[in-house]
Amino acid sequence: MNWFIYLIKFCLLLILVFFSSCQTIESFLSPIFITAGIENLELKFVTKNSDRFGVKKTDLTSNNKFDISKGEDVHAKDTSTTRGYYTIDSSISQISKTNPFLRYFAYSFTLDSPRIFRGTLKDYPSTGLMDSDPIKAYFLNISNNNVFYGRRINYTYEDTRLFATLYLGYFDSLKWYVGYGVDAGQIKYNFQLIENKVLVTDVVSKYRPLLGQTLLIGYNIGQFFPNSILENTFLYIKVVGSSFYRHPLTNSVQREDGLPTEPLYLHTNFIRLGIRKEIELISKKKN
Repeated sequence: MNWFIYLIKFCLLLILVFFSSCQTIESFLSPIFITAGIENLELKFVTKNSDRFGVKKTDLTSNNKFDISKGEDVHAKDTSTTRGYYTIDSSISQISKTNPFLRYFAYSFTLDSPRIFRGTLKDYPSTGLMDSDPIKAYFLNISNNNVFYGRRINYTYEDTRLFATLYLGYFDSLKWYVGYGVDAGQIKYNFQLIENKVLVTDVVSKYRPLLGQTLLIGYNIGQFFPNSILENTFLYIKVVGSSFYRHPLTNSVQREDGLPTEPLYLHTNFIRLGIRKEIELISKKKN
């Protein structure tokens, strides 16, 4: 996935260059968009099988990149979370409205509403089973055994996301718009783990990079309500995925057998349906 990371960095640099040279603060902040609606979210806490021994395995035939072909172990999964959300967005700005190629590229910035999730990690970082034979003890503690009496740790995770989106394909008209792009930004998160009523991890105001992909569709319902509060209002559908084995969550949980703890990753994918309303922060000058 390194090519994807390099692409995002290049895209962000491109955004900054165009923003600094072609945009003023006034034109950037006016208008903004407030989006509110409901989202259906899939959340997974996972470990990589290639991290199993506490050391990242490498594949020498592919330039020492991480070998994740063996898959993942899922320690918590929630596919039925539906909740409300809101965001504050900049307008979606085309890089160029006249260039026949660049007119299909655009960018925007988004601040998400805070999110909070609670649940139970299963068999992380180990099953908690012990044996006098160290070899047998290790295999008893391999992740993803899903034993009924295995280790259980309650988690509370909350975050706020601030990111930029570069649309690599963006098409719009007076009635609708559609775009596909890549997201890059920062996530500020808190992470608590409680085992047997004992706080074993308490991470506060930690940051990690945000990387993802976005498909966005908007339809101008404000066209049916001219000269009203609903003017410049859009019905909004957004599909977002961010499932990458990079930048694990910070935690201090220990294994029962004393071996190194495997990194814990959080993957989230969600679909949002909502209303997107344009708001002018700076009044337009009248001639």
